[in-house]
Amino acid sequence: MGCRSALWPLNHMASLGLRTPAPRPSTDRTRTMCWASALSFMAAEEMHWPAPMKAIGAQNLLTMPGGVAKAGYLHKKGGTQLQLLRWPLRFVIIHKRCVYYFKSSTSASPQGAFSLNGYNRVMRAAEETTSNNVFPFKIVHVSKKHRTWFFSASSEDERKGWMALLRREIGHFHEKKELPPDASDSSSDTDSFYGAIERPVDISLSPYPTDNEGS
Repeated sequence: MGCRSALWPLNHMASLGLRTPAPRPSTDRTRTMCWASALSFMAAEEMHWPAPMKAIGAQNLLTMPGGVAKAGYLHKKGGTQLQLLRWPLRFVIIHKRCVYYFKSSTSASPQGAFSLNGYNRVMRAAEETTSNNVFPFKIVHVSKKHRTWFFSASSEDERKGWMALLRREIGHFHEKKELPPDASDSSSDTDSFYGAIERPVDISLSPYPTDNEGS
């Protein structure tokens, strides 16, 4: 007997205002098994790192149910040998722990996208600071074999905002009791803010997501 067939008669009687009989042992066991199965499924869903969608427009992504975590323009370091010195402006969206970057906010498809699964640190990228990139930061994977992503914001406050949000996304499954400081708090000391944000996250890797990397 399935969960629905086992519980429907009791639910129906209750909706009619009738007294429901004491559950028989077999019904009780079935209901317990149903609850255990549901809780197990919910736990599995909660720990599932989403993979980035390969073909979706920026505006479609912005209007997805549940909204996006953050969106805006950032300069992004090129990913190929010929583009390493280039930092084109990209429209960046963070949605369900995946990072998408588009040529503009109206692009029909992303230039690339990647999951934050396995990334355990977001840091200022002092080595990339130039007169054109004054506020760079990077997203670092726990494994050195994976790409480090570099972005640059237009101001200190903007960099703080992106870094704080990325840290929350990275720590979503790992640090629920310990959130990084709020970047909007102007009274926060800069050193203590970055000290908390740049601390590595103790993570465990999920095998689910794949990346769709571009330039």
